Amino acid sequence: MRFNWLSSLFRKTRLRTKLILLVCVMFVPSVILLHIHVRYLIDSEYRQVAGAQAMNVAEITVHMPLVKRFMQGERDLFPAVASELSLLSKASQVRFIVLIDMHGIRAYHPTPRNIGKHVVGGDAGDVLEGKSYISFATGTFGRSLRALAPIHADDGRQVGAVVVGIMSDSIERTISRFVAPIWPALFFLMLGGVILAVLFSRGIINVLHGLEPEEIARSLEERVAMLSTVREGIVAVDKDARVTIVNEAAARILNNVGVCGEFLGKPVEEVVPNLRLREVLQTGRAEFDNEQNLHGTAILTNRRPIMVKGILVGAIATFRDMTEVRQLAENLTGVNRYVDALRTQSHEFLNQLHVIYGLLQKRQHAALSDYLSTLIGVRLKDHASITSGIKDPVIAGFLSSKFAKARELGIHVDLEIEGILHEIGDPKLRNGFVTIVGNLFDNGLDAMADTAEKTMAVAFTLDDDTMWIMIKDTGEGIDDDLMDKIFARYFSTKGHGRGLGLYLVLLTVDSLGGTLEIDSARGKGTTVTVQLPLQADHGANA
Repeated sequence: MRFNWLSSLFRKTRLRTKLILLVCVMFVPSVILLHIHVRYLIDSEYRQVAGAQAMNVAEITVHMPLVKRFMQGERDLFPAVASELSLLSKASQVRFIVLIDMHGIRAYHPTPRNIGKHVVGGDAGDVLEGKSYISFATGTFGRSLRALAPIHADDGRQVGAVVVGIMSDSIERTISRFVAPIWPALFFLMLGGVILAVLFSRGIINVLHGLEPEEIARSLEERVAMLSTVREGIVAVDKDARVTIVNEAAARILNNVGVCGEFLGKPVEEVVPNLRLREVLQTGRAEFDNEQNLHGTAILTNRRPIMVKGILVGAIATFRDMTEVRQLAENLTGVNRYVDALRTQSHEFLNQLHVIYGLLQKRQHAALSDYLSTLIGVRLKDHASITSGIKDPVIAGFLSSKFAKARELGIHVDLEIEGILHEIGDPKLRNGFVTIVGNLFDNGLDAMADTAEKTMAVAFTLDDDTMWIMIKDTGEGIDDDLMDKIFARYFSTKGHGRGLGLYLVLLTVDSLGGTLEIDSARGKGTTVTVQLPLQADHGANA
């Protein structure tokens, strides 16, 4: 429960606070450990120095002739010994020098009342056996560091020992004087660490645009979700042309053409050949609506550089299978054709109603009867010629609207049907027929806009598995030098915003597995022949 509370509190804490706490948690213990280490080094080093100092004083004392004679029994030398040892204590800055005999009885002590008493501290046993050493013990003056050394007569016989002491509190005060200057340095070092933590956290926050980790994670999840819902394939690269993003649609398209495996981190050429993202990185220019072949599949691609604060950091490409694009174009073209057909029929019908209304107003019943007979006859003739070979109601209605539009423009259409086109169950083939015939028909009407002879021949030849479409106009024709350009997208001699009709015709014929031939010359009109298979598997060639 406590852990959950701490976890919740940590999640609610802002990133800046977390970073400051993190740096402090890492920095403050380091400073404390540094202080402890330095204190330990100074302490151990000074204690060694103090011990060596005390032992040096002890060695000086044991080699003093006056001390040796005094310890051999010449007690009348006490005043001289006391004077010498007092001066030595002051000169060497030791707290005390004590002389003891072989029974541990003090022969000399800085405090006269302690002379003749047994030495205290419990550390004098080994020195009476001839050993020299350093020890810590609590004596008459308190706890002290003590150097003990034996005193030998000239004949080598041990006659006593010396105890030289430096008080522990004196050692601590000396060590504290050495350590004291370190505290301000450690304080400013710690303060500098906190300031660096604040600056460091501020820099990270600026890089993250003030977002908290949870917000970054949520944004990343939302971006991944958005990329997965986009139907276009998306591939992004960094400035070294290595792949950084591949969404689900791109992976699906790549898998369909046989490109599998891990994409991220690889050079873009290994993932999507000819995607030209490296060229976009080099030139910094965007490229839109370019077609390319990806292992036999046509894709439509847009590419553009990625700029962050005016700096090129990568490039991105979006692409889509041309089969889907063509299907959309075909559907859109079919809808536009139907709308155009309805508009034409409505316009023609209104004109005819105006004629009928005018004849009625003038009470010219005979003329009205002739007009209706002619009108009904033309309708019946067109309807009979179309429905005799076209059993599909959608295509029959579509052709009727096109013929009505031609009549409105004063263009005569000769229709010839050989065979029977039964109802088409495949919507792709039906839409393809509308796209092909509608665009070729409209191009023929446009070509005859400024010609004296306005005649169009439309022929359909059908057998069990193939349909041939022939549309011939008496328009201006096409120059030889333009023949290779007429199927290019947006190429048109009619002005801006045109040039999609023949482009869609060619794409549709290819997707249906058909063929297209065009015969044209300047001043002799244009004949287009299209062959389409009627089998259900035509889409395999798409």
